[in-house]
Amino acid sequence: MLAGGQPQRKQHASEGRARTHEPVEDSSHGRAACYLRAMLPRPAVLALATLVLLASSGCGRVREISACRALAREVNPVLSEVEALSKLPGGGHQPTMANRYAELAARVKTRSQKGGTLATALAEYASILEATCLALRAHEEATRLNQPARITEKRRELERLVKRERVSVTRIDAECQS
Repeated sequence: MLAGGQPQRKQHASEGRARTHEPVEDSSHGRAACYLRAMLPRPAVLALATLVLLASSGCGRVREISACRALAREVNPVLSEVEALSKLPGGGHQPTMANRYAELAARVKTRSQKGGTLATALAEYASILEATCLALRAHEEATRLNQPARITEKRRELERLVKRERVSVTRIDAECQS
C-alpha cells in the first residue's frame, strides 16, 4: 500500500517508457514474428529453385516418359490385334498380320529417328518388326505352296524373332523406367 491508503498498482512494461514511434516488442510474440519475417522469402526462393531445377533437368525426362507412353498407346493395340488374328482358326490371317507388323515397323522407325536414349532401342525393335513381317509373308507363301521344309524353317525363324522381340521390349522398358 502506498502512503495515503491507496493500493499499489502494478506497472505494465510499456507504461514506464517514453512514447516513441518504435513498436514495443511483446516478449511472447517477438521471436515468433522475427522468425516468421525471416522465413517469408524462403518459400518463394524454394519454389524458384525447384522450377529452375525442373526446367534444367526434368524436361528431358518428362519428354522421354511422354514418348514411352505414346509408344505404348501406338504399339499395344496393334500387337493385341495380331495376337487375336493368330488365335483364329485357319492360316489365312498371316498376310493381314504381316501388314500390321509392317505398318507398326514404319511408325516405330519414325519414332527412332527423333533421337534420345530410346532411339537405339526403337531402331532395333523396328528392325525386328520388319523381319517378323517378312518371315510371316514367307511362311504364308511356303504354306500356300505346300513346302514342308520351308514351313518348318520359317516357323523356327518366327520363334527366334519372338525371342528377340521379348529382349527388345525388355530393353525399351528398361529405357523407359530409368
